[in-house]
Amino acid sequence: MSMSEAVRLLSSCCQLSPPIDASTEKHPLTASGGHFILKEDGTETSILGGIFFADQKVTRLTKPISDDVDFSNEDLVAFTRSLKRVLHNDAGDFERTAKISVQHEKANNAEADLITITFPDGRGIELHVGTLDKPNALTGKRDFVTADETLGSGQ
Repeated sequence: MSMSEAVRLLSSCCQLSPPIDASTEKHPLTASGGHFILKEDGTETSILGGIFFADQKVTRLTKPISDDVDFSNEDLVAFTRSLKRVLHNDAGDFERTAKISVQHEKANNAEADLITITFPDGRGIELHVGTLDKPNALTGKRDFVTADETLGSGQ
């Protein structure tokens, strides 16, 4: 999509920050030309996502995964750093191929989704995201997540 078409479509509901007339996409140090997409309702500033331009075309469009998550939460930050540690076994930038699967599981006292990330070397990550039938006696909570690093398939 062209930059002008995207800006025209977004102008009916949103505003860009920095504004498109800031010429960010022509600045050599910001070749990706990123802009926040902000809700235009006058009452609050809400970031709906980001849009990136190069050569007068949209190259990337992003949006937050969830509005219900505090992305500054210490536990979430610690989890994400742990996930990065598992994914990253070398120094510097890296890229790895992985197989990702999601399966629904039922147990006697809960239902969960198992998210599995498996690497070619057999290592991986398993995340169980679930809900107990009754609140946990210790925490009083029904929802849970478990996160495990798998060190090989055993085959």
